[in-house]
Amino acid sequence: MVVFFITLFNTLLFEIEELNTSLINKSLNKSFYLNPSYLNEEKKNIFFFSYTNPYKLTTLNYFNFQAKFRNFGFLIQNLYYSNYNENRFALLYTNKIKDFSYGFLPNFCYFKIGNKGDFFFTYHLGLYYDWQKLSFAFAIFNINKPKIWNEEISEKIILGIDLKFIKNLLIPLYYFKEKENNKVNIGFDFKFSKNLSFGEEFNFLPFTTNLKFDLLLKENFGIFYFLKFHYRLKDTHLFGLYFQW
Repeated sequence: MVVFFITLFNTLLFEIEELNTSLINKSLNKSFYLNPSYLNEEKKNIFFFSYTNPYKLTTLNYFNFQAKFRNFGFLIQNLYYSNYNENRFALLYTNKIKDFSYGFLPNFCYFKIGNKGDFFFTYHLGLYYDWQKLSFAFAIFNINKPKIWNEEISEKIILGIDLKFIKNLLIPLYYFKEKENNKVNIGFDFKFSKNLSFGEEFNFLPFTTNLKFDLLLKENFGIFYFLKFHYRLKDTHLFGLYFQW
């Protein structure tokens, strides 16, 4: 049974992070999973809650609560499957000097399989430079190379460009590097109005595509929907609610 859950951990559950590192996700979400300095892109304070049964597995439950207040943010994440339980608590601080943003993100993580649990601490750093119609992003994750069950979690480098040459249209292009694994994602996010936006993302190696809808009601309450296609498993439908002020 332990072997089964370790295999599950190394294959299925790490893909939860890919669900959240989408280029077309909300800026608050991207600040915790893509680049901490993205927090400056959220102009308002916000609470965001999301829930899903990844890959349509009703016994696999995932929820995520995030919040931003001024230059600070925090995240509570839980993933539960039978005897497997994954928890993450993260704090975030970001600041801005003219067009240059930086963010620092410490994470406290706890994994449990049956009666066996392990805790590790890791931290990420993000930089972001907004140059009119073009922005550059750089992030390095797991700087301290933590270990879980005596296995080292490697660093991950994320390089990105946000193209904003057309009004209400964002085109992000990002490169992910972790050990021998490389990935390139490109997407677009179009705002039909201040209350409604639609996005699509294309992932390569292997090729998949993701969709998202973001509907803001009465300037404070919003509904978020994300659909992740998977080349091996069933698709994931993620639903989110948020309140901003």
